[in-house]
Amino acid sequence: MKFLHLSLYDTHMPFVLKYYPASRVKLLFMEEWVRDIPATGRAVGRFVGLPSYDYQEPAKVVNKGKSSEKIREDDAFLLDNFFTASLLNLQEILQKRFNRSLPESWSVRLHKTVRSS
Repeated sequence: MKFLHLSLYDTHMPFVLKYYPASRVKLLFMEEWVRDIPATGRAVGRFVGLPSYDYQEPAKVVNKGKSSEKIREDDAFLLDNFFTASLLNLQEILQKRFNRSLPESWSVRLHKTVRSS
């Protein structure tokens, strides 16, 4: 379980924001990236000040954010409960500092977990 703490993004954001203003931080969620890889590449390039580049779709995308294996229900329950507080904190940070929300797929799972608690 020790490695799961690396995924608690809300614990990392205060450290990042201590050294960089929110306007200098580019938030990138995998769900957004895989939806349109070339557009995301262009947006990141613009954000860091790179010259324009014609990003192309990759020849092969191994995983578009969907796992072929279903997680066991009891494991999903444990993980949801483990991450709920962190996601609520992250959601608050995103709204206050970046004026944005969690991706829909994260929010749906979060709301489902909070309702069942």
